[in-house]
Amino acid sequence: MDLREKSAGWWYAAHEDDEMWQGPHPTREAAIQAARDEAPAWDSFWICQAFTQPLDLANYAGVDCILERAEEAISESERINYEFEEGPFFEVTPEQEKDLEGHLRHAIYLWQAKHGLQFECRTFSAMRDYEEVKQ
Repeated sequence: MDLREKSAGWWYAAHEDDEMWQGPHPTREAAIQAARDEAPAWDSFWICQAFTQPLDLANYAGVDCILERAEEAISESERINYEFEEGPFFEVTPEQEKDLEGHLRHAIYLWQAKHGLQFECRTFSAMRDYEEVKQ
């Protein structure tokens, strides 16, 4: 299975405002009951279905960062002679950078899959069926 397809699936969440959601709840009714139990004084609250997809490291590991770090590292090393060389040392064409990015993303995907890594965050990937529930 593709890492991007792994998730807990759609679930329900509830809260008084649109910033801090509580959940996951398996059903709409469970989310409503949890919100009522948490704060019976609320005039109303919001519920939604939410989906939280694992983070894909390849989306955040940019080639530009790697090339930039390589330039910094070579400048800090004793490999170059500042009297005769000033860089940039790792200059590539846009096509070569795009090719490197594809190889990097593929390598990261294989590495995550090999180790069964799923990186999580608390924010939703998507929301649907957003509704206000009056008390």
